[in-house]
Amino acid sequence: MVRGSWVLVFPEPVDDFMAGIKTFVLQTDAPLVAAHPSPGSASGLDHLVINTPNPERAVANYGARLGLRFALDRTAEQWKTRFLFFRLGGLTLEVIKPGACQTRVRSGEIVSLPSEPPNM
Repeated sequence: MVRGSWVLVFPEPVDDFMAGIKTFVLQTDAPLVAAHPSPGSASGLDHLVINTPNPERAVANYGARLGLRFALDRTAEQWKTRFLFFRLGGLTLEVIKPGACQTRVRSGEIVSLPSEPPNM
């Protein structure tokens, strides 16, 4: 368990700023003091995955608006899924769009990708 007190970074609602995505950001007002974890309990977070129907909006929100470093944009054809990776300190935020994207601009070219959902 981590003990400390938290402060809202954005005291006003930021839903409009984040294109309608319910968003709140907290930060500590003092260094955190961690209690001794129980054996076998989680002690950190290094990877977080979020599904999105709109990868371009995710890039705008997490990259441009929140300032997370946009590290990688990759489509896995075998899963027909687009993966976007952002970095913030030691955390990797992975945003995925199952079913792949229909079109994407790369180096001035439009690349068409299949949009069929995977057969499960």
